[in-house]
Amino acid sequence: MRKFFIVFLSVILIGGCKKSKEVELTGEAELSVSSSLPPDEEKGWTYDAENLRDKDRNTAWMEGAKGPGIGQWVSFVFPDMVTVTKIGIIPGYDRVEADAIGDRFYKNCRVKEIEVLFSDGEVLKFSLKDKRKMQYFKVPKIKTRFVKITITDAYTEGARWNDNGMSEVEIWGFK
Repeated sequence: MRKFFIVFLSVILIGGCKKSKEVELTGEAELSVSSSLPPDEEKGWTYDAENLRDKDRNTAWMEGAKGPGIGQWVSFVFPDMVTVTKIGIIPGYDRVEADAIGDRFYKNCRVKEIEVLFSDGEVLKFSLKDKRKMQYFKVPKIKTRFVKITITDAYTEGARWNDNGMSEVEIWGFK
């Protein structure tokens, strides 16, 4: 009986100590996305913020809107509190395939710096490299209901057009 109790207690302790698995939170269907620059067919752009989580690097948010995007923001609102541990961003219109007008990544200004606001009021700042790959930033395990990303600076030198684009955003953490 004593052996059974020890084994039972060990199973409960091991099970209780099991770590939660870090997951990509932006893949959740219940997540809502909004932005300072919604699609506007009258102005000629249909680049929805939902493009930031569609896993398609040929789509973007903000691409086509005039200006380098400074001050523009996108917000991800979770249905419940989550713990954010990492954020990944592709800071341009990452056109993977060449097209008739050339590689579209090079036509846009790219995001250089961002501020990230969490529901507890904490703000973190990150600098992005001038490259087309996903860039990940560690976050000190912040519990939040939303993540709001605001563009604070952009790479404009060498851009063919005076507009910006963000291709993908990934937010990682625990539910």
